[in-house]
Amino acid sequence: MANQTDKTRKTLKITFSGICTLWPGPPTYGEKPAIDNAFVIMPANMKNDRGEFQTNDWDAPIPDHFPFVHVAASALVKAPPPDAAFVTGTGGEHFVYFFQDARVEIDRQPDGARVEYYFDPEGRPLAERPGSDDVADPDDIRWLADVRDIFTNPPPLKPSADPRQPSVGNEAAAVVNLVAGTIKAHFPADSVNPKIFKDVNGKVVPGLQRVLADEFIIEIPYPESTEQVTLLFKPLREGTNPSGPHKLVLQWPKKEKILEIRMGNDPKDETSRLDTDGRFDPIRRIGPVLKPRDDDFDLHYNLLDIQKGKRLLPQNDIQQCSTEGCKPKTGAPPLGGH
Repeated sequence: MANQTDKTRKTLKITFSGICTLWPGPPTYGEKPAIDNAFVIMPANMKNDRGEFQTNDWDAPIPDHFPFVHVAASALVKAPPPDAAFVTGTGGEHFVYFFQDARVEIDRQPDGARVEYYFDPEGRPLAERPGSDDVADPDDIRWLADVRDIFTNPPPLKPSADPRQPSVGNEAAAVVNLVAGTIKAHFPADSVNPKIFKDVNGKVVPGLQRVLADEFIIEIPYPESTEQVTLLFKPLREGTNPSGPHKLVLQWPKKEKILEIRMGNDPKDETSRLDTDGRFDPIRRIGPVLKPRDDDFDLHYNLLDIQKGKRLLPQNDIQQCSTEGCKPKTGAPPLGGH
């Protein structure tokens, strides 16, 4: 893996938000072997035969989620018409593209690079939150919620949801193939209080009371000569054609080493809040009333062999996320987005 401080390199940085499951989980903590590839699985809302939205163990309906790409218009070459366009505070106009039933591949990959999960280089452990000299830095992938931390006997991935197979089941709305780059946790804002996970009967998971990273990123290194990369949207399963763009051609901004885009799986209205302070609050409140838990997190479980009645959800607190700081100060599968 190329050193990201190497000034002769460029970097494609993709931030994943919303309900995105990273698979496979990182290697045993403390070990850092490279793996061939990884996948981001975007779970689908499993509607019933009447077209009604999925409900969780609390009988709360889960809104429909849509895989998306969120990218600056200036970073696109011959951009197809977007599904939505927004002007951000400092980034100019951004386009949003929604897609379904697609496997996303990056057509140009750096030679010799592989996927790596980022661990604290000093081997420091997790604690309630990052920020101390004896605690892992906030980029450590272990800050992401991990099914192996939530369950004593983690439920396995459903065979039909295995992203390695050529035709993936309806549990997945989309899959993104990752074959190179460094995968890190990402805190878009300060998380003041740790999360707890609770089942419908009020039982709390012991020992898992820490802040959780809301997002994760991958940083893919490219040679200095690279000018463009293309996202290809291919069929995810037999008999179904993907909706959305066929491809998106991305280009590095002039004189810039980093090309940044977002991908995720969210209700459509939430994509309008990306890169704004408003994105830190909407899933935590219902009008003026604090939302008691992260209901949307239940979609992660659609990919796992687990019954309803046993799906634990992270609980909300008024101090779970704060826009006063950008990130904490530094001194089975992971489950992203909550």
